[in-house]
Amino acid sequence: MRQRIGKRDEAEGSICEALAAAGVMVYRHLPSDLLLYRESWGPNHFKILEVKSGPRLDKRQENQRKFMLYTGVPIVRTCEEALKEAG
Repeated sequence: MRQRIGKRDEAEGSICEALAAAGVMVYRHLPSDLLLYRESWGPNHFKILEVKSGPRLDKRQENQRKFMLYTGVPIVRTCEEALKEAG
């Protein structure tokens, strides 16, 4: 997958503002490590995983902690855990 770097779409700012005003949490830069997609999940269905090597998040990762708390994003530490979460 090619990462797009640089200029963002002109309409993105106003769209994000409108969504936020409607109570939608908008993340322009995903505060987690992995965005998963499998064809069998169907269009527009994704799973998010946070990968950690240590036992817990440190103070530098406060935004990640809040994101995972609000959204229920699972933390995985092994290949087996990641595969289980991916279904």
